[in-house]
Amino acid sequence: SFVSDVNALVADATVLAAEEAAAGRAARDAIVELMDVLGIDVAAAGAGAAYPVEVVALAADLAGYEGDDPEIAVAHLLEARATARAEKRWAVADGVRDGLAALGFTIEDTPQGARVTYEG
Repeated sequence: SFVSDVNALVADATVLAAEEAAAGRAARDAIVELMDVLGIDVAAAGAGAAYPVEVVALAADLAGYEGDDPEIAVAHLLEARATARAEKRWAVADGVRDGLAALGFTIEDTPQGARVTYEG
């Protein structure tokens, strides 16, 4: 569904920068609200497990994230991990990976960049 597709894009920092992820989330929220007015619950159709709020604290600690949105926090963590890997700062990259794994996330490194999934 559209909501699932936007959620996937928002969560994938290799596709969208953090600022673009925020804009994508705002657009998604507006569409969900408009569809709700029509009696169509697209949020429920695309609802998977919501990202845990604990990821915000992890992003604050490891990526300097100052916001409170778990989806954007994940994007910041993935950006921090990619930067750390490019700079061969393996302890930082591993810290992001391990911190996300402890919260139920899986990072898959692909030729296009890291992809994250959340199992909840």
